Amino acid sequence: MMATRRSVYIAAALAAVMGAAAGAGLSSRQEAPAAAPPEAVRLQGPAGDPERSARQVALLGQELASMRAELAAVRSQVAQARAPAAPAPPEEVEDGEAMYQARIAAVDAAFRGEPGNPRWADSAGASIRDALAAARIDASLLRNLECRTRTCRIELTGVEASNFQKSFPMFALQLAPTLPEITANRVDERTTVLYLSANP
Repeated sequence: MMATRRSVYIAAALAAVMGAAAGAGLSSRQEAPAAAPPEAVRLQGPAGDPERSARQVALLGQELASMRAELAAVRSQVAQARAPAAPAPPEEVEDGEAMYQARIAAVDAAFRGEPGNPRWADSAGASIRDALAAARIDASLLRNLECRTRTCRIELTGVEASNFQKSFPMFALQLAPTLPEITANRVDERTTVLYLSANP
């Protein structure tokens, strides 16, 4: 939209300059006078005002310079977006893995520290089985299901990583009303442990 306004403004400014030339009696049919030295050339406005024409030309130059700057900025942003991201340094990868394992250990310790609540555990377990069915995850892949007071731990085996990634969004959506907090631990390529918790 900004570029369109500027194009209209530029066209209007050029038309004004052209009109000035026509108002001064210049015509394409007349014989062109000898070219004057650069310092002797003067632009005149519609009322024979050279200062007004000079201001219009100056504004036109400013608009063109501004458009060039914006175009250069856009090209720079596009180039940066297309540039491949640099791989993280090995020490950052190791730190991230250590933090992840520490979080999993803390979640597991909190789960094992919860007291038992058989009534809640039965209800939560049924919700998990229903969610597995809705996400089309074979119930035979559920190796272990254990629920305490507000957290359940399930272990799925034989699930390919790609297939689980496709099914997980639907599984999590089904459990959002009852077990919205989910922490996943991908043990290996075919084993995943999930901790699913209710709101505190």
